[in-house]
Amino acid sequence: MGITVHATKTFISFSIMSMILISATPPWWCVSEVTYSNMTSCINSPNNTLHCQEKTCYLNGTKCKRFQFGGSARTIVSEFELLCGLDYIPSTVMSMQIFGMLTGALLAGQISDLFGRKPPYFAGLVCLMIFNLIGFVSVNWIMFAISRLFIGIGAGAFLAIQYCIVSEFSLARWRAWITGFPSWPLQSCLFALVAWLIQDWRYIQLFCCLLGLPCLLTWL
Repeated sequence: MGITVHATKTFISFSIMSMILISATPPWWCVSEVTYSNMTSCINSPNNTLHCQEKTCYLNGTKCKRFQFGGSARTIVSEFELLCGLDYIPSTVMSMQIFGMLTGALLAGQISDLFGRKPPYFAGLVCLMIFNLIGFVSVNWIMFAISRLFIGIGAGAFLAIQYCIVSEFSLARWRAWITGFPSWPLQSCLFALVAWLIQDWRYIQLFCCLLGLPCLLTWL
């Protein structure tokens, strides 16, 4: 049972840690409509000044209407242009996910005492799969933010219950070793490799969704 729970935690770890890379801000440039062919960097340049006013970027006093992103990674920042006045959104979505984890943990703890461990345990897994898929098809940042809130709820439910299950099904002599095994750091390192190979925030979420399918087989 301990091996099964720790293996299933890979799905949870990937879903939670993905937000760090999904919300990253890649290198970007402000593209002038007048000198489109001669793009000027808005960052790391002593000759240019970039400031924000009314959620609009200005470069050397000229309004930036188009942006160009560098690198091969695609994130929600480059997808929805969450820059200047909108740069608070990624951190806000992260806070919503953490709040969801707190809510899920509180609810799952009470439900597991009333109805047993399995219902909230697998409800959390199903919730993660559904809302990873919804995040994959998100058409705007609001839809994405709501999906991350429920991903947090599902993850919180699982993390609250998994320690109970591992403790209750482990022999006393091995309980400390099984419950304290550092599976999360190892899974986070593995996720870093997977994200480096995929480099697209949508397909990272799709991968996380599909990763949950074999986890549901543990119900049997």
